[in-house]
Amino acid sequence: MQLTARRLITGDNATYEVTARPYDYLLVSFENDFQMEGTGFAKGEVYALPAIYVYALFHQSTMQKWKTSAEVGVMAGLSVLGAAEIAAAVESGSAAGFVTGAIDLGLGIGDVVLSSAFPNEVAAIYPRLAENWSRLALCWGIGRLAGTGLKSAFKQTFIESQLARFDFRLSTQAKETASKIKQELTRNVAQFAEFIDETDAFEEQVRLLKLYPFVEGRTLDADVLNYAYVERNGLAPYLKNSQVVDQEAKIGGKIYCVEYRSQAGPGNFFTDKIFSNEAEAREELALIWDFKKSHDLVIREYTIKSPFIFHKGIIGPQFDPTINKTYKGSGIQFEIPDEVKNNWPNYFVTQDLNPEKIRDFIIELK
Repeated sequence: MQLTARRLITGDNATYEVTARPYDYLLVSFENDFQMEGTGFAKGEVYALPAIYVYALFHQSTMQKWKTSAEVGVMAGLSVLGAAEIAAAVESGSAAGFVTGAIDLGLGIGDVVLSSAFPNEVAAIYPRLAENWSRLALCWGIGRLAGTGLKSAFKQTFIESQLARFDFRLSTQAKETASKIKQELTRNVAQFAEFIDETDAFEEQVRLLKLYPFVEGRTLDADVLNYAYVERNGLAPYLKNSQVVDQEAKIGGKIYCVEYRSQAGPGNFFTDKIFSNEAEAREELALIWDFKKSHDLVIREYTIKSPFIFHKGIIGPQFDPTINKTYKGSGIQFEIPDEVKNNWPNYFVTQDLNPEKIRDFIIELK
């Protein structure tokens, strides 16, 4: 959305165009006192208000129009922006109620006001987190949290705030902000009553996963595994909204692991594909630099000699801050238990390290 504003700091009365997303916060100063049904703004004071509210208050309107046809003007603006849940709130109440609700963002869940640094930092990893949180905060402020769209936004914000608070790629400040968002979502039971049951069920799945990590034949929501995994390892490995299946490794089966050339044993993640070069492997397996801090890599074949249960799922995209690139992932990955990784000679055929034999199961990734 675009707004015309007068310069606040220089005081030269020059105007300029402001372009903002609906849920971005703008600093607004009123030239005169303004009251509406007991809610007011003081002359000269600076208020932090959502752009969508500033738009509704000022765009193509005067104060007199607000008193006579506010609902019509606000509805038209909000419909254009596609903010259906806010439009519904305005339609069911008064314009003053919309104004009051927006101002009340300073209370309750509105206490977590995002600086511009947070959306910019998390955008490459969690592109909807900041917007979804601001959307929930604004809709709570005007007393309208119903609707499927908001339920989806609530669940996504609930999950991604958990992921972000442990993500090792984010700054301490960003992780602290994510933690505050998560706390507000879980402690404001009255405001989010119709959403809490669903998130409670989600966290129960996480609890059961931690209690029973590998269960043959079980199918899990990848978001549940990501939610549990990130707390220990600082990253979410699976494609969100996909399915992960627990399967038994069959004797004689072959799986493959990308390793350092000098690595003594495998990690926790394998795949079903042999790659011809490093670039291909990094792209499909989303191997950011923090995972493999070297170009001296090989892909090693492992033959199963003793059965075990593993997770099979789709690799999600990963942003690599070292090179400012997002690897798409999309390959298949097998996550094995720590017990198998730590005692891998008990589960895989011993490999002959004779220089003439090693080429049979190790391929260099150039």
